[in-house]
This record gives sequence, C-alpha cells and structure tokens, in this order.
Amino acid sequence: MTTKIKIILAGGGHAHLLLLKNWPAAERPNVEITLISEFPTAVYSGMVPGYIAGTYTLDEIQVDLAKLAAACRVNFLRADITGLDLTAREVITNSAGSIKRVPFDVLSLDVGSRAGVSRVREKSGGADPGREFSIKPLQTFLENWRRVSADPAIREIDVIGGGAAGLELALAMASALRLVRAPSKIRVCLHERASRILPQMPRRASRIALKRAQDLGVEVQLNSSGQIGADKKMGEAVDSGARARFVAAGPTAPEWFRETGLDLSAGGFICIDEFLRAKGHANIFAVGDCAEFLRQTSGGQPQPIPRSGVYAVRQSPVLLNNLRAACEACAEPHSTKVSASLQKYHPQKRALYLLSLGDLDGNHKTMFTWGLFAFAAKWLWYVKRWIDRRYMRGLQNSYRQAK
Repeated sequence: MTTKIKIILAGGGHAHLLLLKNWPAAERPNVEITLISEFPTAVYSGMVPGYIAGTYTLDEIQVDLAKLAAACRVNFLRADITGLDLTAREVITNSAGSIKRVPFDVLSLDVGSRAGVSRVREKSGGADPGREFSIKPLQTFLENWRRVSADPAIREIDVIGGGAAGLELALAMASALRLVRAPSKIRVCLHERASRILPQMPRRASRIALKRAQDLGVEVQLNSSGQIGADKKMGEAVDSGARARFVAAGPTAPEWFRETGLDLSAGGFICIDEFLRAKGHANIFAVGDCAEFLRQTSGGQPQPIPRSGVYAVRQSPVLLNNLRAACEACAEPHSTKVSASLQKYHPQKRALYLLSLGDLDGNHKTMFTWGLFAFAAKWLWYVKRWIDRRYMRGLQNSYRQAK
C-alpha cells in the first residue's frame, strides 16, 4: 500500500482557497491534504466595506471552509495554530485546550497578519482594551463591529491607520451609521500618522479620498500621534467609555512565528525565496500577508511587496505548481527533474486597486488606482461589485454545486 504524502495548508487565505479550487482530487491520488484554520469561515476582505455599508449579506462575503474542504476532498481541522516542530515535521494546534500535533511532509503557511493593537495602545498611553479592536482577524472584527454599531452609548468611532483598509472601513462605517444615527450623535474619525491619507498611493488618490471623507462627515486627523485626546482639533471631548477604536495600522506577524526556527524578517514575517519557500526549507512554503518577499526596485534596494490580496491571489498558481513539485520530491527524493519543475514567482510591478468610497445617500463610489493614476466614479462601484461577487461565487460554487 502506497503511503500518501501529507500536505498541510495552514490558514484559509486567498492563495489556499484558490489552490483547493484549482487542484482536483483526481490529480492527487497519493496526496492527503489537511486544511487548518481557527475559524469555520474565510471572510473576503474586499467585500467587508460593502457588508458594513449594507451592500452585502454576511453569507455573500464568506466561504464555509468545512464545506469547501469536503467538496475538494481534503481534511478540515478547526484549531488555533500555536507552533511548528521542524525536526518532527509537525504543526502544533490547540482546539479548546486540546493540543494536537499534526504531521506533514509538505507545509504551506497562509495565516495572514494582525493589526498592531498593542503598539497603538502603547503609543496612546494605554487605551481601554475593552473598547479597542483590531481589524484582523476579520471574523473577530465583524463581531466587534456589530456590537459597537448597535451600542447607543458609543458616540465616537476612531479608525487608526489611514491606508487603504482604514480608509475603506471608516467610509463604510460613516455610510452605515448615517442611516441610523444623526451626525450630532456619533462621529467617525480617521487617524493617519503621515501627512496624508493613503500615503503609499498617488497624491491624487489622497485628495479624492479626503474629499469623500469630508462629504461623508468623517473627521480626518493627519500627523496623528495615536493619542486620541491630543489629536483632537475640533468638537468636544468624548469620554473614553463612549468611544471605540478600530486599529488598521501596522501589520504584525503571528507571535508563534518567533519560536519556529524559520528565517524571519525584522518585522517577524517569514522570509521566502523566489519559489515561495521558507528560506532554507524545501518543503515549507509561505504566502500572503504572513510572508515577506523581497523584490528589486529602481533604486537597487530590495523592498518587500505590499501585504495585499491582489498579490496573494497571483501567488496561488505558483504555489500550486511548487507544491506539486514538492510532492514529486517526496516521492522521488533523488530525481533531478524536480528542481526544473519549480516555478518562480514574479510579482506585478504595479497593482491595480479598486477602493470602496462608501455610500452617500445612494451615491456609491469606487476609486481606481494604478501607478500614479487615480480617479473615482459611481460606475466603478458596479464594476467592483461584479468582480467581487464573481470571485466569491467561484469559491462558493465549489461546494454549493458539488455532487
């Protein structure tokens, strides 16, 4: 009897979901795949602002991981991943206090990142942890948002971080709240430590975003120290008990990475090579936000690619090819063909972004950015909605239409 090669997909990120969809069970008869996630669903970040603004239902923006795994004929284990034993080749998990060690021959990590709540709290002099939330993981963020948005005692919502994620969420929050609360009863404030919002995007994008924020009544604080009281330039002070803070700044790596023995970047992310492998490990891969991939820039100094889904999606086909190659290496460890079958990952030089700019009395807007070019229009909202729904239906139909 042939021993099956064990692959563990740790985390339910974009790259892993697309890999499962595109790797039919018939093509891997001697491979056993186990998907591990701490949550029963994977939430699509691109549709979260639309969910908050009321465009989508919760079912539309998430994938049922157990159903997807069953349809793709892979195992699903719901558990927290707490560590790796590289010597024994085991993933260490914790499910409701029950520790389980799951063996692997090949491992792929797509566990995402976290927003830097602790660092923001430290800078702000210690915010009330009961009122401060990270936007990641998204599953927890959505639960916190539902609770905060329904609490009549909340008079101010602060979003920390004026990048793409923070901007989209702040505008979506303002869009949703203006339908149920008078502007005088609650306000949304967006804080960015740089001199403009969307500091990594073209200046025109920053100007468009700022104008939209003003139209929706979002107060924008630039050069923000993170000390909410010190940053206020307008309006009366709000008691800390009536304020909630959502942190969308400073992505951080999972803490358990530090004890793995893998090569990590200065920020604690897994350093990967051009084949998406953890450096020094031919059978361990990492993709998405938890990995750090360096590329050459025009200045000659290597820089990490942005932690964005538009990059993770394009990593998936390369990961699929290279997992197949890793399986071949396990089956034929002395074969010279395996290294030749590995595929290099080449990230796009410029990424196209479609950012949701909220809903102003039925006037939905989306902004397009590519390189130094940026513009916003209502028709782009329809384009983004079509793209997002098509992407999610493709994943959901994998199990909804399964026999």
